[in-house]
Amino acid sequence: MRYAIENIEWLQDDLYYLTVDFYEPGDGNNPSARNDFIIQITAGLDEKVRFDEVIRAYWNKAVTNGWTGEDRSNPRAFPRNPTDPRGLINRPDIQALKGVKQ
Repeated sequence: MRYAIENIEWLQDDLYYLTVDFYEPGDGNNPSARNDFIIQITAGLDEKVRFDEVIRAYWNKAVTNGWTGEDRSNPRAFPRNPTDPRGLINRPDIQALKGVKQ
């Protein structure tokens, strides 16, 4: 499984909203599944590592529960805030994650 973060937005406090596409071998450019995440980032954590841990843990659960091949995202369920008070979203290393298969 490979994944690509398609969207990163700040929600509130230390919570971020991510939309992630998942790709199985042979999918090419068409994702086989999509999910959204709310991820808490606290001081001292490497954000990229935290994103990867949460996304991969979800995928393992998705495989176990037969959720692969589904769009389980619900972006309207989460109120978003277009600001980025901590400057995380606009950092070049975080922007570089968007759309890149991991």
